[in-house]
Amino acid sequence: MLKLKKAPSKSKTGKKVSQKVSRQVASLPLRQSEDGKIEVLLVTSRETRHWILP
Repeated sequence: MLKLKKAPSKSKTGKKVSQKVSRQVASLPLRQSEDGKIEVLLVTSRETRHWILP
């Protein structure tokens, strides 16, 4: 789930304004099996039971 945070900044007029900042990261765990094939780890989320990247 994408979470938004408000970051304070100043406009050209010097007044404080709020901007929404978002950050999203993921990892793609890979491994190579003994026969040389690449395997990717996928998991299901607890809430929606959809496949996700950890």
